[in-house]
Amino acid sequence: MAFRSSGNRTLTAEPSQALAAGSTQTRCAADAVRSLRRELRLIERQLGALSDRVSDLNFWLQGLEARWRGQQLPLPPARARVHGYAVASSFKWLGGGTCEIDGVRITLGHLKACLLRILAMEQGCGPDDLVAWKSNQEIRRWLDKLTGTPSTPHGLAQLVYQLRNEMAKAGLAPSLIQSHSRLGRRLALRRPSGAPGDSA
Repeated sequence: MAFRSSGNRTLTAEPSQALAAGSTQTRCAADAVRSLRRELRLIERQLGALSDRVSDLNFWLQGLEARWRGQQLPLPPARARVHGYAVASSFKWLGGGTCEIDGVRITLGHLKACLLRILAMEQGCGPDDLVAWKSNQEIRRWLDKLTGTPSTPHGLAQLVYQLRNEMAKAGLAPSLIQSHSRLGRRLALRRPSGAPGDSA
């Protein structure tokens, strides 16, 4: 579309068309970014679930290999189970990176010890009688504060995988470290009597 001005110069609608095109490109770019972020979050959730599954399979494989070789592995103490998952009744820090879960002592490196302490924290009310869930973002923020090193979603998934393996080596069920795509992660530890969320 064109028209003439008083100075006999021809003006066109090209600038407005260019602005419209630029606005369309911006919207398309924003849509693409949102789509990529959704896909990234989905992959992160799947990665966390797969890491948990791998550590579970590794735990049971170690037991099967030991039986096949005729070895006798120390069995973890009997514990209550909720929906098929092991649940710990007691948790105690003994100093440094050493703690005791239901009488089983385990010593961890600094990062894994920090993660376990975070997962065992009781903050607010939960949907059951176990310690509250912590979102992955909350866990990463706490890790950053305790370690002074920024963490990534993939780094957290790897650290959880390593912690579950250490627990399996100590004779503890790796499923004590629970993961949920929406709620986050926690240690399957019963809240002390009288903690927030307990019925009166």
